[in-house]
Amino acid sequence: MIWYYHVVILLIISIYFYDHGCSCRLGITL
Repeated sequence: MIWYYHVVILLIISIYFYDHGCSCRLGITL
């Protein structure tokens, strides 16, 4: 179930970066 935590953490980080207008740099890819 470690992959589940990775997805959750990635989702939180992507939302955080998106809220700060840095989503383009993060390169969100699942």
